[in-house]
Amino acid sequence: MLAGASLDALYICTPPGVRGPVEIAAAKLGIALFIESPVALNLRTAQSVASAISKNGVLCSVGSAWRYAQSTERLKKILAPKAAAPPLLLAGKWLETAPSGAWRLDAKLTGGLWLDSGYALLDLARLFGGEVKSVSAFASLEAKTALLRFTSGALGNLSVSIALESGLEREFSVATLSALHFWREGELETRRDLETSIFKGEDNAIFEQNAAFVRALNSGKRAEIRASYAEAMKTLRLGLALNRAGLGSRTVGV
Repeated sequence: MLAGASLDALYICTPPGVRGPVEIAAAKLGIALFIESPVALNLRTAQSVASAISKNGVLCSVGSAWRYAQSTERLKKILAPKAAAPPLLLAGKWLETAPSGAWRLDAKLTGGLWLDSGYALLDLARLFGGEVKSVSAFASLEAKTALLRFTSGALGNLSVSIALESGLEREFSVATLSALHFWREGELETRRDLETSIFKGEDNAIFEQNAAFVRALNSGKRAEIRASYAEAMKTLRLGLALNRAGLGSRTVGV
């Protein structure tokens, strides 16, 4: 396909365990890339792709749909001012039924729960809390939980599972000295003293993510992209650290 067609952009939606060659080949041809997360299952592959993207100057966006949600933008703006109370504790849970695709159950192709179902949790943790210094992780066959220490001094607790027989539970919370914030996909609930406010976004985050990529492709303005390959590599690094920590229920550096 790459040899026989003149492409403007290419979506990479293969299992992350087979990433690398196609992205590099497309980048060498100057083709813009949208790459589903996680971008790879090891840093060596990710660094090779990142080098090809940088060397050839191609536009690249990584799948992190919740970065485009109105509820996410609202919480970012609340936490952004220097005068705002910084996060003290971040917590999240991503609880789902088992995925339907057989390859989604193969850790050699997905990287395991943290890099598959839990990737969005890790990305939100970095987005709202900053970079992570060290992690402790505990794992069973169908569930994982972790404690995070951010470079800012904040602490985090994340849990992910695909063991539910039915239902879905996705929530991320941020506690500061002045407020509690509960992010639930298209909704943001904020509690201050005895007052509670609820913001409901009127958007489709997945659509907005793709629309931003197309706009950037047409205009050349990369500011539209909220999840670059470099950002995705940082989230990948966090997921790999959690995998290492979970092997021995221990604490490791990120």
